[in-house]
Amino acid sequence: MGRTRSSSPPPRTRSRGQTQELQNQPESSKQSAKRHHRACKYCREHRIKCVPVPGEERCKKCIDHDKHCDKLSAAPKDNRPRRRTLFRGAAKGASSLSQSQGYEPRYLGSSSLSILVWKYVPQTTEIIDRLRGIDDRYDLHRGSIGGLEQNGLLIGQGESPSVKSEKPTLVSVSMVQARLIQEVGAETVLTSLYETCRDRIIPLFPVISVSESLLADKASAAHVDKYAAVDPRSTPPTPLPLIVRMIHCAVAAQSRDVPEYIRNSLTASLHSLMTGPEMQKLANTRCLGSIQVLLLLSMCEDLNSPDAGDASENVWQNVGTAARMGSALGLHRNIATSHVPYFQLNRRLRVWGACISMDRWTAIRTGRTFAIDLAECDAPLPRHYADGIRDGDLTSKTEPIFPCFRFLTEFTSLSILLGRAHRLIDSPTGLQAADDLNLLMLQVDIDNWLAQLPQSWPYSIKLVLRQAPLLMNLFIVVLEFTFQRSFLWPSTPIPSQISFRPSRDRWVSLCQRAEQAVYWLNSPDGAYYLDVWSITVYAAFCCVIIHLKAYEESNDPHHQWLLDMSNTIIQQWADQQPDNPVRRRLASMSDLMTSINKNTNVPSTSTASSSNVLAGIPLIPGGTYQQPQSQVDVNDLFNNHPSASSAGGTSSHGFDQYSFNGLGTDFGGSLSGTGAGTNPIEMYNQLTFLEQMGLAEFGFGP
Repeated sequence: MGRTRSSSPPPRTRSRGQTQELQNQPESSKQSAKRHHRACKYCREHRIKCVPVPGEERCKKCIDHDKHCDKLSAAPKDNRPRRRTLFRGAAKGASSLSQSQGYEPRYLGSSSLSILVWKYVPQTTEIIDRLRGIDDRYDLHRGSIGGLEQNGLLIGQGESPSVKSEKPTLVSVSMVQARLIQEVGAETVLTSLYETCRDRIIPLFPVISVSESLLADKASAAHVDKYAAVDPRSTPPTPLPLIVRMIHCAVAAQSRDVPEYIRNSLTASLHSLMTGPEMQKLANTRCLGSIQVLLLLSMCEDLNSPDAGDASENVWQNVGTAARMGSALGLHRNIATSHVPYFQLNRRLRVWGACISMDRWTAIRTGRTFAIDLAECDAPLPRHYADGIRDGDLTSKTEPIFPCFRFLTEFTSLSILLGRAHRLIDSPTGLQAADDLNLLMLQVDIDNWLAQLPQSWPYSIKLVLRQAPLLMNLFIVVLEFTFQRSFLWPSTPIPSQISFRPSRDRWVSLCQRAEQAVYWLNSPDGAYYLDVWSITVYAAFCCVIIHLKAYEESNDPHHQWLLDMSNTIIQQWADQQPDNPVRRRLASMSDLMTSINKNTNVPSTSTASSSNVLAGIPLIPGGTYQQPQSQVDVNDLFNNHPSASSAGGTSSHGFDQYSFNGLGTDFGGSLSGTGAGTNPIEMYNQLTFLEQMGLAEFGFGP
């Protein structure tokens, strides 16, 4: 067979003369071939090439046809809506898209504050546009989960520049402490911060107890006088890492009362240790001490990273790591005392209770899944008493024994109830996964738990946790809000198979608790815990939503004043770190919710007197209402014995009730009552589930 000729034409080649001519062309001629102008209107309409003429203001075609040429005018602005993409440069071609695949967005679920704001603001065009502006500013992508805004959102890269990953620093805790003493001026500053943390923070969240926080130091006479002698059985079998003292000082330094240079020095020093070998060893060592340090770090987000977005993610990772370590050590199982000493079992229960609590709160704040499945756990709750006390010692000892860990026990119980409410209410299918029986059982368990809460919280013979009932009340607001909100303001229709509805009294009680929480958060003590414990910010924002919905339903100026006060609390908290994008985002959303009803017409005095809108709010001459004073001694209102108050009484929920006339309103009645003396909130008159089922007469429910 002969040779066959190829069907494809041979490639065209340039001659030597053409190649030399191209090489000798000046740069100006090469650049002139590029397009430097926009085609004029005449050329675009006739779909012809627009050829510019050097030195002329019109193109060649417009000169030939004597037409007006607009080739020098700028292109009109394109106002068509554009779909934002999660990946920067996704619209620039495949090469840019392939380079952007290295970044993956973060996820916030249905119980996160960003989603709750979307659910409960009025769905008007103006409000939605303002909320879209906040989303664009902070790179929030709604509708990316199932195509619905209320399902969740993704967070992109944001406007802030990416933070370069820091190289691990080979520094030790002793080196950092020595440098800190030089920066803050004296070692007594660190000692004072530790003592503040020991007295105000550790008793409320004793994942590391007071005895364990001493580390290798010997207890001073003042420590023994306040907390009694250190029991060797209440100390860990192996010493805790020295970074614990740094974390305690850094947590206490987050208060706005601490000078800024001290707070910044402590935070930066702790961040340098986070990237060092000691923290890496801590994360890779499976022991109780590592779990305790990880949970203690999760108490305050700002300590976990210098970048605000990475800090919240590091908290999520640390809590998950602690839960995995706890499961590996068997903390979730009920181990017999014949194999592990009783004081070590008590310590394990205390650490596991803290692990459950932080897992529930971290998951709910971000709207993500739990790391701990309680269906696979049989470990009991943390005990009320110190680790070195047996059950039989409660009656055999002659000296008084104080329930120093009672707050952690009740906080763990509240967190478990909160997790149950979250699973029923905030699952991806909404209320479809719930049923009347589970909702009723949860309501009964919440009421039974509230009824057994103590009125006083003694920690030792000379220390009573006076802020414990106020802090617990703030956490109860989140529990009740999570349980009720899908029934009060459903974002999706309630399934027909669910006939359960919370009673109106429960909503009124929630409003009263939120009002008490706002008064406390506006005090110096409340602001302190808002700064040092990150989960209180979520609770404070829930109060903003509650007072907004109460004002929308009642149009009561008092609720508007409470809404403004709640927003002021959030703004003051955010102003502590003006460059923190997470704080600014929450502050922007809070300000948006507060400004919704600014222009709403308030009923006049004559109308208010007939409709009882201004009931309980003292009037001043001129027909306007008098705003309650923001600076009040809430400690005296909650911590004095009921007999010391003329309006004293005991509520069924374990909180004392007082007359708040000095605040400009009257709480009259218990927290579980109808709220006599306050403006009633308009609710639908409907039978409760207990009344429908005929169970109320058998003692079920409140």
